[in-house]
Amino acid sequence: MSQDERDAKMQAERELGLKQAALMKLNTPSRICGLLTARGRSVEWDKAFEHIAEHFRANPLKPLHTLFQKKYRENEAVKVLIKNAAGRPSAVIWATLRIDGMPLGRPGIKIVREFAEQIGDRPDLTCLLIIADHQGKLITAYPGSRKDL
Repeated sequence: MSQDERDAKMQAERELGLKQAALMKLNTPSRICGLLTARGRSVEWDKAFEHIAEHFRANPLKPLHTLFQKKYRENEAVKVLIKNAAGRPSAVIWATLRIDGMPLGRPGIKIVREFAEQIGDRPDLTCLLIIADHQGKLITAYPGSRKDL
């Protein structure tokens, strides 16, 4: 466990308590799968999809901004990708939420799934990173590399 992950875990345990923090990490992947299959929670999906759609096109203001491969640049394709990743994650990691690369300070969960195929616009982007907040609510998802495991 990296120092950043240890810090995020301690923060979550401080804010939520030991039991709630452990449940958050355990239940977040299934909560996200439920979001993508349940009806009536479209507002939460729409808000998350706004963040995810930022990874469909280049942004010169964000130099480390990764992009999805063209076949994943639509609502339904991303939903299937996220559901596959959350259903069988390669790793579930503690994280501190960030805005524009700056730590926001709230605890969160990063779900990482490595795929056999490239999902990003570069050959090294074979992982999907899903970010959820301390309530297990989907915030965003974007392509990443194996080093994010």
